Amino acid sequence: MQQELHQFPKFNKDPTLQAMRNNLLLVSSFLAFHFFTLLAQARDLDPYYCYSSCGDIKEIRYPFHLRGQPSSCGDPDYSLSCENNKAILEFGAGKYYVKSINYQTQRIRVVDANFANGICSLPMQPIRSYEVQGDIRYRGLVSNEEIGFVNCSKPINDTGFIRIPCMSTQNGSITYALFGSQMYHEYEQICSYPLLSVVLSAYYDFNAKQPSSLEDIQRLLQGGFDLGWSVECRDCIRSGRECSVYNATKPYHVCRRPDQELRDVTKIHILFVAGIICGILLAAALVYLLCRCIVKRKAAKARDKLYQSLNLKKYTYNEITSMTGNFADKLREDEFPNAS
Repeated sequence: MQQELHQFPKFNKDPTLQAMRNNLLLVSSFLAFHFFTLLAQARDLDPYYCYSSCGDIKEIRYPFHLRGQPSSCGDPDYSLSCENNKAILEFGAGKYYVKSINYQTQRIRVVDANFANGICSLPMQPIRSYEVQGDIRYRGLVSNEEIGFVNCSKPINDTGFIRIPCMSTQNGSITYALFGSQMYHEYEQICSYPLLSVVLSAYYDFNAKQPSSLEDIQRLLQGGFDLGWSVECRDCIRSGRECSVYNATKPYHVCRRPDQELRDVTKIHILFVAGIICGILLAAALVYLLCRCIVKRKAAKARDKLYQSLNLKKYTYNEITSMTGNFADKLREDEFPNAS
């Protein structure tokens, strides 16, 4: 039997269907474009989602952000700039190159921009340890030791004065670096008051080795110092309360009222005194119970001794019920005249 071949109409060549297909493609492309646009805008609006980089700093994210990013990115108090492919933090009136950012320990290491490649220039801005520690945005992880710079009109023969040849002038002025609390008062007639002071990192063991050469000074200054940040502590302090940060590896903060610490100490003292009083009362109660138990034992032993001396025999309740027929027989009063 010969099979009949049916030819179906070719819808793909139908002008109406072709137009519908083209319209559907345009609408799908339009929706996809707007979807990804809205997604990008949503990301920009989320301060925790904004990411950027600058030079060696590959990850800049909340609370930091680069200038030029949407205003919703990061926190306004933690703004960085990118100049000549270097991330820069403006702290006080100075500029500091960002050497690293650790988001786990919440620390950012910075170095004075003038010290990045050497120390043949004074720091951009003097900075003292109390200035770093007094900034509510950061926890200054700096040493109390500092490096100061002085100009002297004559050479100083003192190991505490480290000469910086490249900063000395032709008019005879000699620049020295002084570490920590080196005494320069005996030279105040020929040396100026420290021109500038620079804070140092808190993680250098100055007791083990104090800087004694130009190379040591340069290494310390180029090492920079750490700033620990805490957005929560900043907000806490701005609200008029006090904030403390604990745990260096994974910091957490505790926000309290200014007098709360005193109240906590008072509560601890009260609880301590109350604990002592309760302990004394408990000990007295135990002594009382022990004494009472001893007295009862002594009384029982005396009673038993009395029974033995009178040759009295003890009967149990079961023995008495058996002898009396379960108390059916009444005792005669003439046999036991004192029984009642």
